[in-house]
Amino acid sequence: MEHLIRLPKAKRWAPNIYKIGLTGGIGNGKSSGLNVIGKHHVTLDCDKLAHNLYLKGNPLLEPLVREFGSDILLADGNVNRPFLARKVFAVPQKLLLLNQLIWPTLMQCVKEAILAFEGTGNSIICVEAAMMVEMGLHKQMDEIWVFGCPEEVALPRLLRRGNYLMEARHRIASQLPLEERARHAELFIDTSAPIEKNQEILRNRLREVEKQVGPSRSEYNLTQLPCSVGCKTCLPLELRMERARRR
Repeated sequence: MEHLIRLPKAKRWAPNIYKIGLTGGIGNGKSSGLNVIGKHHVTLDCDKLAHNLYLKGNPLLEPLVREFGSDILLADGNVNRPFLARKVFAVPQKLLLLNQLIWPTLMQCVKEAILAFEGTGNSIICVEAAMMVEMGLHKQMDEIWVFGCPEEVALPRLLRRGNYLMEARHRIASQLPLEERARHAELFIDTSAPIEKNQEILRNRLREVEKQVGPSRSEYNLTQLPCSVGCKTCLPLELRMERARRR
């Protein structure tokens, strides 16, 4: 199952940038897809961006500590993200609470980054977020690409990353079902298929998008961007945008 399911949506905002949203469950091969796109266009990894929200000095740390306890903090004042994850993934109510705290600021950071990027001479950006549909970020994209595979394929991948079996199952169970995520897709990539086949599908679709909106025209590093929302102390520290490259 790898095909365009419906036509791309009309642009709603930042009209000079074509925004591709890349999403999929944990262990579903999103990173490999992002690497292919990053060879030609700028990419924004929302997972890395979200990591900055857990750093010492971020305004979100106060409500996080209040809700989940001071034991989530490391000696350096940053949040121990693996420890926090173990606290919340097994308890749906706690995971919901964490998402309610993080998602609004993350959404605003992403939108400000794209708006600032709009005037740089580039025409295409790919935004990767595992929870794109859940947080409603897919509504801000022009086109959604969903990476997916059966649980029996994703689970061994997670175990190879060092996840314990029960933890891996909790993480998979906490996610939106693949069928629901795929319902929002313009392009679905079955990552249980050979990686070479999927890379060719991605390159072909990128060429179609480039014909429609034009290729990227310059290099730009988003770490230079100012940010006026809650991540203003952390955006310059760790947000990494792959520089657009000419073909």
